[in-house]
Amino acid sequence: MRVDVRVHRWLGLLIGGWFALAGLSGAVLVFWKPIEDLEFGALPPVAGTALPYEALIAAAQARYPGGDAFRIILPERASETLRVEILRAEGGRASVHVDPVSGAVLSERVWGGAVIHWIYDLHSGGLFGRNGVAAVGIIGIALAVLVLLGLLLLARYAWRPLWEAIWPRAGLRGLRRLRNLHRPAGLWLGLPLVLACVTGFGLAFPGIVREFLPPLLEAELPTRRVPGNGKTMTLVDALGAAEAAMPSWRGAWIDLPEPGGRRDAVVRLRPAQPDRIDGIAEVVVSLDRGTMWVTPVAPVERVRAWIMALHNGHAFGLAHQLAIIVLGLTPGLLFVTGFLAWRRRRSIPGREQKAQRAEAQRGDRCDDAKPTR
Repeated sequence: MRVDVRVHRWLGLLIGGWFALAGLSGAVLVFWKPIEDLEFGALPPVAGTALPYEALIAAAQARYPGGDAFRIILPERASETLRVEILRAEGGRASVHVDPVSGAVLSERVWGGAVIHWIYDLHSGGLFGRNGVAAVGIIGIALAVLVLLGLLLLARYAWRPLWEAIWPRAGLRGLRRLRNLHRPAGLWLGLPLVLACVTGFGLAFPGIVREFLPPLLEAELPTRRVPGNGKTMTLVDALGAAEAAMPSWRGAWIDLPEPGGRRDAVVRLRPAQPDRIDGIAEVVVSLDRGTMWVTPVAPVERVRAWIMALHNGHAFGLAHQLAIIVLGLTPGLLFVTGFLAWRRRRSIPGREQKAQRAEAQRGDRCDDAKPTR
């Protein structure tokens, strides 16, 4: 047996089960935000004049005494509410949705308190800490090798019979039926699966992407300083100044000043057009003096944004999300059919295997001899 056949077979048996689980969990995570809202409940905001961000942060932090509010995430749509991220005193992270008009807490969720959080941590390896995330990234490369080897074997051997390698056929039985399900799935979805594995590696090791991509792209864009008027700014003022410094961009979230440190708020902005994937721009605002340091999005950040969007299914709208769901179910099909074919092949004596191969070749010759219209 050839080495590439052995490697493909044993890689599939060793990590194919994880591949199937990762694909299934990834398919669920395509709509993880709506699923999370269903689990916790999400009330729409009240119409009216919004309270200052500082008051909303205080209302959220009152639910977790001793906690540290480190970020406010701005709503993307009118039906959403502002969210305050808090590091709890007892450990872990909590998200508190606050009505911007009344200041009432509409819902709160501690990370890990929902099934969808567990699925997310399982998919990313976060259930096992940073080492688990690194292991998932490395396994992703092994899975890419597995799929590429399968495509190579398909090109070498699966032309016998040809049509069973291109499209599923009815009327097949036994080993031929399993292969007829396994090979077309790998043929049509193999390269998208490789892309999913490679982008997953990039998400697991963002430091590698940040270190090795810049030399291949243009240099980082310089940060420009915008002097202030020396007046104290609120968080709303800081957001407005940041958006004015980056036209056609809007606020995504604000990293709050660290307790006891400088009163600098870091405003992160995303493109105002929802279909643009350009990464996140950064504006550091000194709340005491109003001075700003504006850092546009460097090319490497655009690449990282595309890596995440391609992996999560957010690059091309609903059609992309549905395609990711189909792609997520494919590893399970490949693993089950490959495993059953391996088991069935092991249970068949050598003479019978040769007879089955001869029958497959005869079937292919009969197909080729049929008249075409």
